[in-house]
Amino acid sequence: MARAMHGDRGSATVEFAMVLPAFVAMLGVVMGGVAWGQDSMRVHQAASTGARVAIVEGDGAAVAAAHRVAGAAAHVSVNRAEGWVTVRVEIPARGLVPAAQASAVAKDQR
Repeated sequence: MARAMHGDRGSATVEFAMVLPAFVAMLGVVMGGVAWGQDSMRVHQAASTGARVAIVEGDGAAVAAAHRVAGAAAHVSVNRAEGWVTVRVEIPARGLVPAAQASAVAKDQR
C-alpha cells in the first residue's frame, strides 16, 4: 500500500508543467484582445473628435486633435466632399495586436 502512494510523488508538478504553456498562451490571447479593444476605442474617439474639430477649426486642427487622442503613431486623414467632413484614423499594428481603424462623418453646416 505504501509503495502505491510513493509512485504518485511529483505528479502534481508534472501536471502543472504540462498545463502552464496553455495557460500562458491563453493569457497572451486575452491580453492581445484587450489591447486591440483599447486601440479600437481610441481610434473611434479620435475620429469623432477630429470630425467635430474639423467643422469648427479646420483640417489642421482636426488632425492635431485626432493625434492627441489616438497618439503620434496614428495615421489621420481629413476629406471634405459636398458639405460633409470625413475623418479617418488608423493605428498601426503592434506586435501581434492587429491594426485598428475608424472613420467619422459630420455635416459641415457653415
